Amino acid sequence: MANAKTGEVTLNPKVVAISARRIAADAGITVPDTTRMLMVIGEKPGEERFSGEKISPVLALWRYQTIDDAIELIGKLHRYAGLGHSVGIYSFNADYIHRVASAAKVSRILVRQAHAPSAGGHFHNGMPSTVTLGCGTWGGNITTENIHWKHFINVTWVSEPLPVVKPTEEEIWGSLWSKYGR
Repeated sequence: MANAKTGEVTLNPKVVAISARRIAADAGITVPDTTRMLMVIGEKPGEERFSGEKISPVLALWRYQTIDDAIELIGKLHRYAGLGHSVGIYSFNADYIHRVASAAKVSRILVRQAHAPSAGGHFHNGMPSTVTLGCGTWGGNITTENIHWKHFINVTWVSEPLPVVKPTEEEIWGSLWSKYGR
């Protein structure tokens, strides 16, 4: 739903944490009593409301033909809502994974993992467990990390002078100079 004053698109509170059957009924759609999830085929990525976060049992399915199409789709969806958040890629192709990771403006790339339980950290992926995902400056946050206990404590550094170990220019640049010239 759009804010009348700002035009900003936000979540519709009438569908957050509501059952799929209730959402369908409110939309005038008849579904079987056993329906637990609704799926929508997305058609205009970055333009229609299904491009954004739903926090409901509604899944938007987006189609693409090539990895380049997929990367373009990711960009459109994230510019609509989700910059900095996450991307899931189900591939064993290292080139595809690298290309998505290089192009997507997100804090986490989940490779061959169930997205919802994995983005917040899990034993199987080594990411810190959280219910709050940092989205970095892409998403207007200060960190790209999964927010956890270390973000809620104050740390004081006690810094005392150390013996100065200053490398020479030759030690810093020597290997480059020998390869490319000074």
